[in-house]
Order: sequence, then C-alpha cells, then structure tokens
Amino acid sequence: MALLGIGLMALLVIAPTKPAGDASAVSGAFLGYTNNSAGKQIAIIRIHNRSPIAIRRQWYYEVQALTNGTWKPQPTVHLPYARGPVIPPNESELWTMNAPAAEGRWRLWFPYVEDHGRLREMKKAIRRKLRGLGLPFKDSEPTYMGLTEEVEPPARE
Repeated sequence: MALLGIGLMALLVIAPTKPAGDASAVSGAFLGYTNNSAGKQIAIIRIHNRSPIAIRRQWYYEVQALTNGTWKPQPTVHLPYARGPVIPPNESELWTMNAPAAEGRWRLWFPYVEDHGRLREMKKAIRRKLRGLGLPFKDSEPTYMGLTEEVEPPARE
C-alpha cells in the first residue's frame, strides 16, 4: 500500500503538466468611482474572462501612475488572502480597491494564472517544494499580466 502511495505521488509530480488553453483573452476595465460605507472613495474594476479556461487572479496588484509621460509603478498592494478568486470562462468579476492617490492618469496592473483545479494546484505546490530542495522541477505554467485602460483621477471636491 505504501508503494502504491509513493508511486501515485511520483506520477503526480513527475508527469509533465499539459496546458489546457490560452488565458490571454482576459481584460480589465475601470467602471467608475464611488464611496464605501465609511465614505472613502473607491474604484470599481471588472475583470472579464473571455478565454475557454478558468483563470485565478493573483493576490496582489499594482497601480501605475502616468508621470511626465512614463508609467511609474506605485507600491504593490498585497491582498489578505493567499489565493485569488477563480473567474470561470466567459464570466466577469467585479471588485473594488481604494481610489489611487495619483494626481494624474493611472492604470491597474493585475497578474493572473490559468486555474486547473485543486489536484493540479497540489501538484504545483509539491513541485515548488521539491525545487526548493534543489531538485530540477520546472513550473511550466505562465503568469499573465492584465492591464486596464488609462483612468482619469477622481474629481476633487
């Protein structure tokens, strides 16, 4: 029984991961500004997944501010969870973030990955740990980068 378990673990870890598709058909859009219940101004963002596979938004994002004709990254915002939400094919996710303090135009940069379910995620976690031990396992799945259009700063009252 122990050999069967070891053999199954080896198969999970050693078998190459086959990509299911291309998650590059994902777009981000700024929908507007509003105030939350505390009166703080927030931005509403929609991420639309037009790809044939589910994606998972990562747990961090970055605002880029247009300064003297160049996009300057602001400090990365880390969200309070380890795994971002899964967005199924042909669906959207609405989320809010604090309105950027940028004086000029800004845009949102958000990373995401293809989501292939818990078993494949477990396989990737085992491979990461084995790579940490110096074993030659590759992480074969790309991280994609999403970007919203340029956004005007909120009107000052």
